[in-house]
Amino acid sequence: MQFMMIVKATAESEAGVMPKAEQMLEMQKYNEGLVKAGVLLAGEGVHSSAKGARVYFDGDKKTVVDGPFTETKELIAGFWMIQAKSLEEAIEWAKRAPNPSFGGKTNIEIRQVITMEDFGDAVTPELVRALRREGLAVYVAIHANHGREFAAAGRAACARLADAGVPLLGQTVLLKGVNDDVQALENLFRAMVETRIKPYYLHHADLAPGTAHFRTTLAEGQALMRALRGRVSGLCQPTYVLDIPGGHGKVPVGPDYLEADGEVEDPNGRRHPYPPAR
Repeated sequence: MQFMMIVKATAESEAGVMPKAEQMLEMQKYNEGLVKAGVLLAGEGVHSSAKGARVYFDGDKKTVVDGPFTETKELIAGFWMIQAKSLEEAIEWAKRAPNPSFGGKTNIEIRQVITMEDFGDAVTPELVRALRREGLAVYVAIHANHGREFAAAGRAACARLADAGVPLLGQTVLLKGVNDDVQALENLFRAMVETRIKPYYLHHADLAPGTAHFRTTLAEGQALMRALRGRVSGLCQPTYVLDIPGGHGKVPVGPDYLEADGEVEDPNGRRHPYPPAR
């Protein structure tokens, strides 16, 4: 199960007061504990509502209202996204957190995140028939960042789609501290193939503000793809891609096995002349 631990805003966070160095270190230590336990999926603080906006919907009408907003108790100051076996486990992780207001009064609200497994019953025969309309080619992309996301209900939902002939593709974002080791990626891509999902894209993390601590280097991603090449079949291999900033499209950035001198490197790191000498 995935849970979002939501930190509610305070008058101080809405005033833009930043934590002191010792408070930052205390929070960093807690975050490192989440990473070491293998439960952290994401986590960010957010600026005050003065730097935000709301989009209000009334039927087809949309109205934009700029911040700040006065209802502090309805606002958030940050969040963690964690993987836990139960709500009780998520509560225990929340109780271990330093006081997010650093001595003041606030609370951490815990909400279960809707994931693939929650849609098991939603993949009805009617939905499958809609996706199988004659003359319409439909591919379903399944986004998953960790093998533990493949619970029984989600696998069953994918099986209903696959049994009906709907092609399933998998996409993943490479995230530091979540899936940036070869075993985690191998487990994830094997789980996809077992569920009849073809691993399609492994995305290098975008340059979105506030996400730098989840971003690997391109060299690290290439090394992981090189390590996977000798561990799993080609069916388990996604294309490692970079979405070029500015809307210029995606390009493959995987490792290169062809050397400048014409030799080819195999998955074990050995080099071979090509074409081979006769």
